Amino acid sequence: MKKMEYAMEVAKKVNGDVREIEKANGVKFIGITVRSDSNITPTIYIDQMYADDLTIDEAAEKVKKIYEERKIDHLDLNYLNDYETVRPMLRARLYNKKTRAEVYKKVQDPFDDLIIVPVVDGVIENGSFRVQKSHLEMWGVTADEVISQAEKNSSERCTLQTMKEVLVEMMGSSIADEIPDDNIMYVISNTERMFGAFSVIPMLPELKEKFPEGFAIIPSSVHEVLLVPVKDNEGLDDIIRNVNETELAAVDVLGDHAYMILPDKKFIVKDIPDEYEDDSIKMPITHDSLPTPERCENYDPNRCEARDCWDCMDWLDF
Repeated sequence: MKKMEYAMEVAKKVNGDVREIEKANGVKFIGITVRSDSNITPTIYIDQMYADDLTIDEAAEKVKKIYEERKIDHLDLNYLNDYETVRPMLRARLYNKKTRAEVYKKVQDPFDDLIIVPVVDGVIENGSFRVQKSHLEMWGVTADEVISQAEKNSSERCTLQTMKEVLVEMMGSSIADEIPDDNIMYVISNTERMFGAFSVIPMLPELKEKFPEGFAIIPSSVHEVLLVPVKDNEGLDDIIRNVNETELAAVDVLGDHAYMILPDKKFIVKDIPDEYEDDSIKMPITHDSLPTPERCENYDPNRCEARDCWDCMDWLDF
């Protein structure tokens, strides 16, 4: 029996409706909402029940039990119609661009395969919902205004800790002696440790000052990213992909490669002869015109000899 057919049979047993819901990274789940007189009802996902080979009756009993634990008789949601009330509840989340969202913002290089999505958080305990275009119309605001406010609110909750500090918080001080003090890995998240990967965006200027030699950002998950003060990503991408495949739920995957943040390169402009003394003229420097120690780091005698750096625009700026 296919999963959707399975869900339909379970739904009949509990007087429910079946919904397919798309989460982050385009991952789809099948959920059941039990019909009730309440204006709000939980969606109970049956994907794991199907994977665990529960019978229709077993799954139905489990859905009923979860529903009884989570049901709410009535919830006044009218306050969500007022933007001034919603404004402090806005949060920014960082997702891979595979995630479909109606309202979002593209992130600039080097995080250009990620997007920022605004959500309203704290509706019911840890409940949240993504901002849709219909919400913008209801609130009378633009997407830019909402995203800017969400970024501002989330920027106030950023955290930067060493991996040792995080592990001690999670597992107790007894583990401290087992972790060397020269551990160079840092964890970037937020005070809630939930959907904290966004924190790397507002913290980037501070991180560049703290680690002037450069560093790699490892997209650990949508909840946090890791920072490693290294100058290349050798071996990192394979580790990231392996963890994504073996350790993370598909909805928690943020990216499949490291993001390198390196110091700004010093660009060289050839001295302009007096007869060409004009601010509008910039002559490209050639590899052969440079003293050997100053040749560009990409110099290759078999490729670059007698060729000027107009062929090297990726790393020389004129």
